[in-house]
Amino acid sequence: MKRIFTLFASLTFFSWISHAQITPTLQAFDIVAAPISGSTTSLLINWSAGNGTSHLVLMRSSSGSYNLTDGATIPTANPNYNTAAADLDGFNATGGRVQVVFNGAGTSVPVTNLNPLIEYTIEVYTYNGTAGTAKYMYSTRTNNPKILKYFTTNDTYTPVAGVLGLNVQAWGGGASGGGNTNIGNGQSGGGGGAYNFGTVSVTNVSHDVKVAAAESGVSNANGIDGQDSYFSPTSSPSSYLVRAVGGIKGLKNNGSAAGGQFAL
Repeated sequence: MKRIFTLFASLTFFSWISHAQITPTLQAFDIVAAPISGSTTSLLINWSAGNGTSHLVLMRSSSGSYNLTDGATIPTANPNYNTAAADLDGFNATGGRVQVVFNGAGTSVPVTNLNPLIEYTIEVYTYNGTAGTAKYMYSTRTNNPKILKYFTTNDTYTPVAGVLGLNVQAWGGGASGGGNTNIGNGQSGGGGGAYNFGTVSVTNVSHDVKVAAAESGVSNANGIDGQDSYFSPTSSPSSYLVRAVGGIKGLKNNGSAAGGQFAL
């Protein structure tokens, strides 16, 4: 009987603590966005957790602003961007779109319906409590917030004045496979493109963004090498700041065929 009473008393104690929420002391950090295979309008957003029990993830256009406060009423998270109401009850959103794309205990969310032409700001807040009692950590931390712009076609990009550095991710294009119409002779698939990431120093000048296009398979011939993706100053395109090399083509041979290789 003594053990049962002690357990009950402990549960009652912690239940009381949960109503007096404590503000977290460590913010979430290192927001990273990655493409989702087969889509040019979706990104997988990941982050490292803070020490709150949950995380609120906001995504907004460059002109969107808001005022998040403890205990605010938070709308249901919607990772399908540009479908929820822009004016979020509880923190007075104004200007461009501000949307809650995630609210919970995880550290990633796939966001859909994005536009490559728009620059987004992603912010993650760690918090304790629930709607009406939430205590948020408001401070920034490494790579939180994160300004994001992604490209699906070749383009140029000029950093705004005051931006001195960028995190750039690039994926090289996959190569096509070789084909052979002769029965018994070899054919091979093309290699996948490389991934590269770099933190680069920039100034307020134009930069080229090269996005590798997909290569198609070839009938009865060697394949085609995958294209490179890169980020470089427009004034010097071959001075790559970040470059991801395309995969190596598959070969058509008599009897056997060497497979395409991943880019190095």
